[in-house]
Amino acid sequence: MKRLFVSLLFCVAGITCSAQTLTFDSPNEESQRILDSVKFVLPEFASGIVIFNDGTQSNGALNINTMTQCVHFIDPDGKDLALVNNNQVSKVFIKNRLFLNSRYGYIEVYETTDDVFMGELRSVNFISEAKEGAFGSKSQTTSIQTLTHIETSAGYRVDFEKQKNSPYSYKKIPYLHRKGAFVPATKKAFQRYFPSKKEFIEQYMDEHDLRLNRVDHARELFKAVSK
Repeated sequence: MKRLFVSLLFCVAGITCSAQTLTFDSPNEESQRILDSVKFVLPEFASGIVIFNDGTQSNGALNINTMTQCVHFIDPDGKDLALVNNNQVSKVFIKNRLFLNSRYGYIEVYETTDDVFMGELRSVNFISEAKEGAFGSKSQTTSIQTLTHIETSAGYRVDFEKQKNSPYSYKKIPYLHRKGAFVPATKKAFQRYFPSKKEFIEQYMDEHDLRLNRVDHARELFKAVSK
């Protein structure tokens, strides 16, 4: 039986989040247009396969929501639904692209060598209105949204139907993966995963002015150390 179509949850246009970052504190038509373009990992639903932790599989027209980090599918009636048992997903293949499920969300695998992978997490966070902090200072809180609204850690509620133009940030985060664990793709992580190339990593980053919070820079370094 197709486990993918057991879902009972509907999902609205959505969002979640680090590193290369676009932040919109004062939303406008342009920021809403950008949000609409990044609320899913892929620009459109496409044929794919979901592989669960127990080895079973389901297929269908799939996409990944960047605000909930949840797999979505199109049901036989043409409705956009969210997978209920998302926490039981191991990996997803969509149009020959591999996404691994992690505690951070779905990370697309770009490069591999031996037992190390390099990939990217795409994420959107809604930003709550500023609240009073210590000594009258302003502070902001963020939260991953769930379905039709989000509850921030400060107790604010963002209703997507009423506040579609809420402030938000969109982030693209490079990660390294080894032995089942994901870590941000920092210089320290690269040197730990490629200990024989510590000096090379240092030199290459200096010569090429790499900033590893950028996915393209992290990917370039990964290719260089993998040669």
